[in-house]
Formats: sequence, structure tokens, C-alpha cells
Amino acid sequence: MKTTETITDTFNDGTILITGSTGFLGKILTDKLLRSCGLLKTIAVLVRNKRGLTAEQRMTDMYNQVVFDRLRKRKPDFMNYIKVINGNIEEQSLGLSLTDRNWLIQNVNFVFHCAATVKFNEPLDLATKINVLGTTNILALAAEMKHLKGFVHVSTAYSHCPRNEIKEKYYPVPITSTELSDLLEIDALTSE
Repeated sequence: MKTTETITDTFNDGTILITGSTGFLGKILTDKLLRSCGLLKTIAVLVRNKRGLTAEQRMTDMYNQVVFDRLRKRKPDFMNYIKVINGNIEEQSLGLSLTDRNWLIQNVNFVFHCAATVKFNEPLDLATKINVLGTTNILALAAEMKHLKGFVHVSTAYSHCPRNEIKEKYYPVPITSTELSDLLEIDALTSE
């Protein structure tokens, strides 16, 4: 007899890493997972210090927002299931302490990579650092994770936007991430 595993079954006793948890999708994902997956062990959120606030202060402020009202009513202790990891996807090793890096490698089962910049006027070098190299850095960390079962990369903006129809297939890219990084390095050297 074939058994069907539900999403909640999949995440039972699991540890999930979410990047981009302060953005729209990251907030909704965190809320949904904590409300729907009662046996979830931990959600680790990778957050950077910003505007004079620590990662922990930013998350405490965020979890007091209206979007989390329903979760606070249903599960008042929900913050006990969240582990704030101070880091930054713009940095080579994600800006992680050795302790946090080792904890992620030993404990994470699922990664939801939602961090990105979607600003049209973002300087190309910064957009590349966040969207391309940030993804590369998260993938490199995920490759080291001892108990990884799944990796989801969420891109919310303008994927293959010149196309009228996007099918479930891989499309050739006009430039690779390595070529883009190399061009940006050359640009940085020649513009000084």
C-alpha cells in the first residue's frame, strides 16, 4: 500500500533555514510553517545587523508586526522555535561565526533561500553580490549540511521577463554567474 506523506509530515522534527526572512515572502513562510507544522523543531533565520539594530533586535521588532498577530494568538511561544543567526549573504562565508556555521551544518534539514534584491535601480555589482553570489554562498553552505533533505530557491522577480510564456524547463543564459563576476572584477579594477 502506498502512503502519502504530507508537508507537515515532511517537516516533523525538522530544522529549516530561511534567508530573506525579513522580506515579504520570508515573513509569510515563517508564519505559515509555524502555524501549520506543529512538530517543527526549529526555524533558523539568517539576518544581518542593519540601521544600528542587531539581528535579534530586528527580528523581535518584526515578530511584533501585524502579520504575526494570528500566530501570536495561536502559538504565543512561537519565538522559542526561532533561532536568529547573525549573517549576511553579501559576505563570502555569509558572515557566519564558526559556531553558527557548524550549528547550521550539523542541524539544518531544509533551506528556503528567499533573500534577494528586487530593486530595478540597484547598482549591478551590489545586485550581483546579493542575487548571484549570495545564492552561490548559500548553496556552498547547503552542500556541507550533514542532514539536508531539501533546498528551495525562491526568486520573486522578473525571471526570464522577455518571454511571453515560461515553461517548466531550463533556459540557456546569455552570461554565466562566473562570467558576470569576472566582468565586475575587471570593471572595479579599471574604474579606480
